[in-house]
Amino acid sequence: PKGKVLLNGGGKADAQEEFGEEHKAAFGAEAELDKAGYPDQGNGRYTFALGYKAWYEFNIRQRIHHNYLENLVQMITLGLVCGVKFPITSASLGMLLIVLRVIYHFGYTAAPKLRSRGSSPAFFVILA
Repeated sequence: PKGKVLLNGGGKADAQEEFGEEHKAAFGAEAELDKAGYPDQGNGRYTFALGYKAWYEFNIRQRIHHNYLENLVQMITLGLVCGVKFPITSASLGMLLIVLRVIYHFGYTAAPKLRSRGSSPAFFVILA
């Protein structure tokens, strides 16, 4: 079904209807599809039913999430290390990073070129 979100928005019944027989043929009659659609993260088999716009928006949001996870370790580690000597400054910079991540999110979802409004300042905050 063109334009139908199978798992994240449509539910297991839609995915079962679309891919159930193929899944059982590959993994046995007792095998069931995972409720969340794993291991498909939205770039594979289950997105064949998405339209281009829905697929594009999903991948933008997934990239925002992955970028946050890529920077999370540095943000937490540097915040804790700096917080030992400069707790107020460290807490303030941590809050600023959270605000910049929100700006990054909204900028990236509006247009990928606008992500630098949040990511560029965040880079310098992490360096501070």
